[in-house]
Parts: sequence; C-alpha cells; structure tokens
Amino acid sequence: MVDLSFIYGTSINTFSQVNIAFCVGYCIGSLANLLYSRINRQLALALLVSLQAVALLLLPYYGHLPLLFAMMVLMNIGAGSWEASANVWLVEMWPVGNSAILQAQMFCYGLGSITAPLLASPFVRGTQTTTAGNVTITVEDRVQLLSVPFTIGGVLQAAVPCLLFAAYFVSPYRRKPEESATCAPVVMGGEEEKGKEIVSTKRVSSSSSSTRSSTRHRKAKLSLLGICFSTYIAAEFGFITLSPSMYQYMAIQLKAEQSARVTALLLTTYTFGRLATAFISLRLPSDVIIGYHFALQLSSLAFLYTFRHSLPMIYVGTATLGWGFSALYPAVFAFTEETIGLTNHACSLYAFLVGFTCLLTPLVLSQVFHTYPVVLMLISGAFITCSCTLFIVARTWILLDEKKVKLVENK
Repeated sequence: MVDLSFIYGTSINTFSQVNIAFCVGYCIGSLANLLYSRINRQLALALLVSLQAVALLLLPYYGHLPLLFAMMVLMNIGAGSWEASANVWLVEMWPVGNSAILQAQMFCYGLGSITAPLLASPFVRGTQTTTAGNVTITVEDRVQLLSVPFTIGGVLQAAVPCLLFAAYFVSPYRRKPEESATCAPVVMGGEEEKGKEIVSTKRVSSSSSSTRSSTRHRKAKLSLLGICFSTYIAAEFGFITLSPSMYQYMAIQLKAEQSARVTALLLTTYTFGRLATAFISLRLPSDVIIGYHFALQLSSLAFLYTFRHSLPMIYVGTATLGWGFSALYPAVFAFTEETIGLTNHACSLYAFLVGFTCLLTPLVLSQVFHTYPVVLMLISGAFITCSCTLFIVARTWILLDEKKVKLVENK
C-alpha cells in the first residue's frame, strides 16, 4: 500500500480510503445471489471473477486516483459475489460434514494469501526514496517493480474463472433432487430461495428440538449473527490489509521487506490454522471453535500492543494472531448452517453487512493512521470485543429457544 501511495501521488492516510471502494464493490457483489433465479450461478461467478482478475493485473497502471477507486469497485464486485456464493454452494454439495469442508476451502484461500506478500516483498520499496547506491527511486521505477507481482497475481486468479467456464461446458453443476426439495428450486440454470424460513436437507429430515427451535425468530437471529460476523471481519480485514503499513510507520519503523515477512508469518499461521481446524471441527462444535479463537485474538492483540517495540515479540504476537484469525470466518458459516440454516439470502446478508461494516475502518483511520499507526490494534480489538459479545448473545438466544422447545415436549 505504501508503494501504491507513491505511485498515485497521495499520502498513506488518503490512499487507505481505497478500502472504501473495496467495500462498495463488495456490497454490490454480495447481491449477486439474488439474481440466480434468472442467471446461472456458475457462469455469473466465472464472469465476475474474470473482471476481478483483469482489474487486479492492471492496478499499478491506472495513473489517477479516481480511476483506481472506480476499478477497485469493479474488482471487488467479483470478490463480493464469490464470498456470498461459495459457502452456500459448498453446503449444497456437502450437506453433512460441511464444517470441515468450509475450513478446507479457506485453507486454500490462505495458501494464496501466503504467496502474495512473499511474491511482492522483493519488489516493494516502502518509504525508501533512494537505493543503497543513493539513486532516487522514481514513480516509474515503482510501477515497473510492482507490475511483476500484480501480473502474476492476476494471471493466477484468472485460472479460477477459466476452470469454472470449462466445468460448465463439460459437466455443469446441478443440485441434487433431494436438495431441491428442501432448498431453493433450480430456475433457468440458477438457484433461488423464496425467502421462506427453510433449513437444509440434513435438518429438515431430523426431528430434533434444535431444528424446530432454529426457525423461531429466524430473521432476527440471522441479522444478529450477520452483525456479529461483519464486525469481526472489519477487524480481520482491516488488520491484514493495513498492518504492513502500520509496522513501517510505528516507532520501530520496519523496512518494507521486514514488514512483508511479518505479514507472511501472519498469513502462514492464518492458513495452517484453518487446515488444523478442518480436522478439529470433526470433533468440536463450531461454537466452541469460535469461542477459543475470539480469546486467542484478543490476547494476541494485547500482547502485540504491549511489546510493539520488539521485533521478536512482534513475530510471536503476529503468529498467534494469525492462528486466532484463521478459523472464525468459516466457523460462523458452519454455525449458521448447524443452528439456523445457510441459504442464498443468508449469505448475501452476511456479505453485504461485511462490506458495509468494513467501511468503518478506513473512515476512522484516514486522519490518524500516519501519525498514530497503533490505533489499528485498538480499533481491531474494539471490533473483536463487540463481535464476541454479539455472538454470546446470539448463542444464548438459540440455546434458550432450544430449552423452551424441550420443556414443551416434556409436558
């Protein structure tokens, strides 16, 4: 982000507002689920992710900040549509044991996240304005350097829509008949849910009290979990995106290469934590996984803030924070599926709220990030605390409803 701020001739405070464009595009893309009654989901995702890949590849070349903002909106329409669609798609294909599948999916996402900072680290110059030989680093130099990792990233991302297009023409996805009976019907090659309080095949066939209680106040519970989820993602997204710049502007003033390595460590534990949780989720329920990951996040942030002047301690705190961040995203989707039912509309609601809530981080940081960069830790901690509180409320509400149903049954 620091190098891009030099390329576009603006301060890091102003450039951090590019995340606003990210969030706007993400919100628009999250509504894609509402169109699947008229268009095929597989083809729609292939097209939108293709646009995302092209916009990413060209990111260093736009030249003007307003054009960059416009292209970021376009790029993240693809991101929002993917996030809103992929999880419910996986749940459709794996109605049983989907918690491990959701964690495994995000493990694959994490592998790409590890690669990105490692790929970029040789090509970033950060706050440096001259080379070791006292040669001035120009904007053209930075564009030429960044073109390498952005080109590679765009080409790799383009492989996803190519595979989706190929799979559609070779063997297009069709929902199984037994799933269609309880979920959204297939219409014109797409999928639609009618807004009814429906649950998955697994839970419809069950007569458990938790299944019947989950339909009580379902929309209110979904909204509460959506706010909980989006508040958490605002912390995760903000920290992962802005922490490389934070480390360069903190009192310790890490170099760009050092900051990239710290970020790579964060994303390494973030990724392999998901792989580990894919197996842990076979033994532990999602609410327990969510609980101990919240605790790990808050303790890691407190550790990082306390020892922020020590590079070894930054590595330790970053590693544990990455593990804390690792499993919560897919665990919330798994928890929703287990207790309420994950549907197209539910995923769209979650993704839209994520995009809206993530607007808060760049808006709050835009005026103070350069002068007081550790505010990122404080804001992330506040968001996580709020999210944890909302989750406790939602989980308690669901448990109380289950107990009410059991009392009625016993009578």
